[in-house]
Amino acid sequence: MTTTAVQGIQIDHEDLEGLRTHLLQIGPDYCGASEVIRAFMTGRGYGISPEMARLAAIEFGRSGCSLEGIKQAISQAAQVN
Repeated sequence: MTTTAVQGIQIDHEDLEGLRTHLLQIGPDYCGASEVIRAFMTGRGYGISPEMARLAAIEFGRSGCSLEGIKQAISQAAQVN
């Protein structure tokens, strides 16, 4: 397994790809995408406010839904618990 460090956050590369796939399936539903991002981050011990999760979902969409885009979006939104 490859682990990706995103501004101090350690996340398995396969998990990031899974998150990206899930977000692509949701499509442009930013409310639903923000809930998925919150569940993903809190499940790994990182806090993320609802507002920051929404911004992360929007940023992911703006990035063209790239893997790099989701890395950047969650790194900006996450809070280490």
